Amino acid sequence: MKNAINILTYLMLIFSNKISSQINIGGTPYSWKNNIANQQKIPIIHFSELNSKYLGIEDKQDEQNGVPPRFGYKHQTNLSTANSGVWTELPNGDRLWQLEVSCSSALSINFLYSKFWLPKGGILYIYNKNKQSLIGGFTSANNKGNLEHIRGFGTGLVYGDDVILEYYEPHSVSQTAVIHISDVVHYSVGVVR
Repeated sequence: MKNAINILTYLMLIFSNKISSQINIGGTPYSWKNNIANQQKIPIIHFSELNSKYLGIEDKQDEQNGVPPRFGYKHQTNLSTANSGVWTELPNGDRLWQLEVSCSSALSINFLYSKFWLPKGGILYIYNKNKQSLIGGFTSANNKGNLEHIRGFGTGLVYGDDVILEYYEPHSVSQTAVIHISDVVHYSVGVVR
């Protein structure tokens, strides 16, 4: 019981800090508002089901070494607007970037970015495939650096095992977004000790 309380306290501290630092404007993704049927299929990045037996052994070793409990399993990635997903040019010249990420048996998914910079006017939303869980819109207000020194970022949980990242960029922006996902955090039953 004491261990469960420690975990809850730890998670509340982490997520209260993350949530308070995540400025977002709310709203609705462009594709939802404009009923965009993407002519191109959105590419899917698949991560398989986690091996809870192996992770349990790792967690026990971490606990013995005084390492705080993990919230989810980090899949290290190299996904970006330049090498993943699909860009769609809209009739008015605006652009839409979409990428689907699927983590087998996940209860939630969140993302850590090694580089995150959005131009003024650009908006990023992340939502599950059935459109029941949505976070965003993230804007240039979330930039932690500038174009010369782009810093990282982390977005909160989206519930479900299949999520879509959707970035809308108006044709008027002169510099495209830099979105580089370094980790996909996969939370499922049995990951937290």
